[in-house]
Amino acid sequence: MDTFQSLTDIFPCDPALFFRSAKDRLKPCESDYGNKWKQLNRITRQRHDAFLGKCGFSDLKAFQIILKRLPDRSVLHLSNSTPVRYSQLFVWDKDIDFMANRGVSGIDGVVSTAAGCAYATEKMTTVIAGDLAFFYDSNALWNRHLAANLRIIVINNFGGGIFRFLDGSSASPALETHFEARHNYRAANVARAYGLDCFTAEDEKTLAGGLEWFYASKFTKPAVLEIVTPTEQNAEILKAYFNYLKSPQ
Repeated sequence: MDTFQSLTDIFPCDPALFFRSAKDRLKPCESDYGNKWKQLNRITRQRHDAFLGKCGFSDLKAFQIILKRLPDRSVLHLSNSTPVRYSQLFVWDKDIDFMANRGVSGIDGVVSTAAGCAYATEKMTTVIAGDLAFFYDSNALWNRHLAANLRIIVINNFGGGIFRFLDGSSASPALETHFEARHNYRAANVARAYGLDCFTAEDEKTLAGGLEWFYASKFTKPAVLEIVTPTEQNAEILKAYFNYLKSPQ
């Protein structure tokens, strides 16, 4: 598929056949690229750990806490687009099946997809969604076949937090109204409307306790964990994180 209308050559053949044929025609070269890349990766991971060790409660910190406590051999659905971006900043050492609709760049049907997945599997199924994605697809909870192995984590920063990080939208006078869609709604109210148990966390301590309740309790219906994070500070902390990673030390 020539998406950007810039391809010069196309090889219509089986990929395995192509690479078997190409390897005999490629000439090896001396390069220390691999070693440099690995060294830079080690430095980056060290700085990552150092920054997370001192940063305040935020979206970034919440993801660190969540990902450490996800059950092994479970299913994780990542909503667009902030959850996908944050999850890529961490090293995963658990047997997790990742699911996402990242390619379509939309928040449609995130909770519905996770609900369908949970119904079709016996594995613990978690969906991490931003507040807008959760509210947009809240009708997914109006479902007679909701499975008890579904866990819904809502990162509530009271709007589309990603737009505070992007250069164009963050400087726009229409940020809060047309990009971020600022609001004061709570996921806990939606959960109660559908008869679901919900725990609200607003700092590291309550989040750790909420996650223990979230995965240790025996529910007959899905459960919701709402994590409230600081709207303005989230983008500032994320920018500081990237600046710290690339700063000369």
